[in-house]
Amino acid sequence: MRAATPTRHELIARLYDAYNDRDLESLTALVGEDVDWPDGDERLHGRAAVRNYWSRQWARLHTQDKVAGVTDLAPDRAAVRIRQVVRDLDGAIVYTGAFEHAYAFRDGLVERMDLRKL
Repeated sequence: MRAATPTRHELIARLYDAYNDRDLESLTALVGEDVDWPDGDERLHGRAAVRNYWSRQWARLHTQDKVAGVTDLAPDRAAVRIRQVVRDLDGAIVYTGAFEHAYAFRDGLVERMDLRKL
């Protein structure tokens, strides 16, 4: 029997839980094989690229994203407002800010993520 596809809000909750726990396996399992993901002014393409990106980032920083709200934009899109705290590996805060993450979904996975500073 195949497991039920999570709702968009369940997927978003799982995504941020995995991200905040630095659980790379769970995080990358929630994105599509051909995911399109932001990296500054560049774009990453594919699950392996996202995996490599977060492996490198987490070796240098610890980021916590707290979901402040979710807005459904369309049947396959949502915007997530977050408050972010970035710490160095010793626990000192190096950055705090607010962002909006815009997601597109396909087949119960993240297909694309875009980032906007609030």
